Parts: sequence; C-alpha cells; structure tokens
Amino acid sequence: MVVKGDMRRTRTTSINGKYRIRYPVNLTVVCKKDVDQVDSLRHRPHCDAIYVFREKDTFYIVIIEETGVPEPRDLDKLRVCEEYLSEIVDKGGSPLIIKILHHKGGVHRNIVSLIRRYFIEIQRCGNEIRFDRIYYRRFCTR
Repeated sequence: MVVKGDMRRTRTTSINGKYRIRYPVNLTVVCKKDVDQVDSLRHRPHCDAIYVFREKDTFYIVIIEETGVPEPRDLDKLRVCEEYLSEIVDKGGSPLIIKILHHKGGVHRNIVSLIRRYFIEIQRCGNEIRFDRIYYRRFCTR
C-alpha cells in the first residue's frame, strides 16, 4: 500500500495517443490494449480500452468506456468486458477489476442508480482518465 506522502506522485500513459490515463507511481503498467483490436471481442459489445497495472503481487485491471451521454448500453459494454476477463484470467490470483465510465455529457438519475448497482466508477471527461484518484480513494488507507 501507499503511504499518504506518496499520493501526489503520478505518471501518465496512453494507447496510440488515445485513452490517456493518470496512475500512481507505485503501479507498473503490465499491459494496455485498445479493445477494438482484440479479435475475440470484435463481434460482441465491448469497452474501449483495458489497462493492467501491477503493485507487488496485486493486479488491477482497469476497463474504460468513453461515451457522450451515458446510456444503459454503455454499462452493458463494461459488464460484458468484465465477464469476459473473469473467464480468461488465471483463477490462482484474482485481480481487482475496476470499471470506469468516462463521459462528456450529463448523467440521468436512472443511469446513476445503475452505475452504483454495478460498482462502476464515473468520471466526466477531461484530458485524461484519473485512475490515481480512484486508486487512492478505494485502495489506500488514510
């Protein structure tokens, strides 16, 4: 775990200039993938990008869906990717899967209740996806 003094130190990475993500310095990028290039997901609803980070023996899989105004089908894309990853991930060490809905428009009240039900993180679009904030809020002690 990260001590509170390290909370400001971050790095950024991207996939071909898209899906720029900010993450804590104590994590290592293991894999980053534009999901449109994954053949096994091409013919089913899927998210936009997947990042895999590692911290010692813990793996974090970050699933990203970028959208304008969030709709139920955007949430379904995140859930389909999560189910697919759960099937292919080695059962020996189960990674933590974080779903992020990165949006540009307003969010309807009914969508907010679905987001909470499915444990999806929601962020309004800026220049980058702030996984560092999610990481510190969910996984670090105060």
